[in-house]
Amino acid sequence: MNSVFLNEDLRNASRKFAEEIIQTNVYKQFQMTNLAILANKTASSIMNSLRDEQEKLLEISLEREIEESDFVKLNNLQKKANNNQLIRSYFEAEKSLFHLIQALNSEITKLLGFDFALSVMYCDSDDDEEGVWE
Repeated sequence: MNSVFLNEDLRNASRKFAEEIIQTNVYKQFQMTNLAILANKTASSIMNSLRDEQEKLLEISLEREIEESDFVKLNNLQKKANNNQLIRSYFEAEKSLFHLIQALNSEITKLLGFDFALSVMYCDSDDDEEGVWE
């Protein structure tokens, strides 16, 4: 979304809101586990391989229908990830952060009295600056 919609007051409020989120224990735990993964060669390697394989599957899905055999390497990497305590901790922290953001979104939606997820439609994917609310 273009910053044309955000005046200085809204940008400042957004920054303050983000700063408040950063101060939560949920966000701090996410950052801590993320840094721990980056500092651990084994966990970092597994995570990088997992991301690479997910990107590969996305590319395949753009070219053809994904087959069961395409998931073999991804499934093996997911097993490796699940067997690594550090990665499991990261996934739990990521899940908690997701739930926090989801709760914040629900609260904003409730305060505004409008469910944006059910109503937003975009006119033209080539024209990101314009949106239509229906």
